[in-house]
Amino acid sequence: MKYSGIAVVGPSASGKTDAAIAIAKNHSGALICCDTIQLFKGFAIGSGVPAKEELCGLPTLLYGTVPPEQRRVGASEYVVMAAHAAKQAQSEDYLPIVEGCNSAYAFQLTQTIDFAAFAFFALLPHQDGLKQRLIAKFNRFMELGVVDEVKRLLDEGEKTTPAMKRSIIHWSLRPYVMGRRSYPDTVEITIRRWLHFIQKQTQRFSVMPDMQKIDADPANPSKTIERLEELIA
Repeated sequence: MKYSGIAVVGPSASGKTDAAIAIAKNHSGALICCDTIQLFKGFAIGSGVPAKEELCGLPTLLYGTVPPEQRRVGASEYVVMAAHAAKQAQSEDYLPIVEGCNSAYAFQLTQTIDFAAFAFFALLPHQDGLKQRLIAKFNRFMELGVVDEVKRLLDEGEKTTPAMKRSIIHWSLRPYVMGRRSYPDTVEITIRRWLHFIQKQTQRFSVMPDMQKIDADPANPSKTIERLEELIA
């Protein structure tokens, strides 16, 4: 391995998490969160934190470590957290693998000397079938119990509101859980917001310097993983 670490970032539904997990399994890696909502404690289901059965024992860092009453984690603060996590992973003989969809965090990492020896990859997803993939992902969140997660966050009171407002899934489900919006309308609104967010993410990642762009087809993840393996070899 010619790099001291890897970053696999990109828009939601680009297949970045699956790719990062595959690379971690192949190279004794530890996953480091680079996602705004996944940092917050108590938001695991609706933010898509990798499940234990997906990880197969892989170590993870920074997921669910920030109290929800903290309004935000700025890019400069995140870089300090990520640098510490990367050093922790390396001290335990793991390859640090940053994964997530926060473009501001990812850009700041590329400008930081602690990550100068990292390889940065942005996965840009095919738009064909994107809406269907998001609907399937939303349905999966529902099966995993995201409604109960939102109920619990609401029960915890105002301290969770700042973090919830930053989450498309949690904030869109809030009126439904409170009985103020129908389920069909909730799905429609959530997917529309999600698609808009992904378009903005894709634009940001596509022009980001110091980052190799990969045309990712989530329907064929093995191709993306093979390409990543070629580039880091």
